[in-house]
Amino acid sequence: MVRSSLPDPSVKVVAEYMDVEDFLAADQLPHDPATMKGYKYLFHGEEAIQRQLIHQPRSSQDEILMTTAVKGVVTIDQVYRWIDRQAYSDAEKDMAKDFCLAFSLFKLLKRRFFGYSPAEAGSPKSLDLVLTGLIHHAVTGPDAAFRVVEAELAFLYDFFYTRNIL
Repeated sequence: MVRSSLPDPSVKVVAEYMDVEDFLAADQLPHDPATMKGYKYLFHGEEAIQRQLIHQPRSSQDEILMTTAVKGVVTIDQVYRWIDRQAYSDAEKDMAKDFCLAFSLFKLLKRRFFGYSPAEAGSPKSLDLVLTGLIHHAVTGPDAAFRVVEAELAFLYDFFYTRNIL
């Protein structure tokens, strides 16, 4: 438990990235939580961003964060578009989207355990994500929001309790 509670550098990257996420998604208005259009939440790539930020002055770090051109960065809107292009059934697509959204939201939730406040708290876009994106009648049934939260908490549990097993 002690080792798993040590600072995780990726958490700082996610916190700084989310400070500029609204800027990154500004060209995708209006946002749509059903397709994740306008949601540039990180799915993968904190390490790539971190490599770009090392040894940069603060002004350069902000410029790097405000570009989506960092190779190796994948956002939730890109994941949703990829899933939609696959030849899966609607139920399989729905479940895959829920699971991927849970993973992205886990990264945002993780910040709270390291003392970072969520930059997106209170924004209308975040509220819309919860009310329209999570609480919706999915192909897989009306309990999609519960599946997302359950998976998000499972990721959090794995992060704190199983990643540093000797």
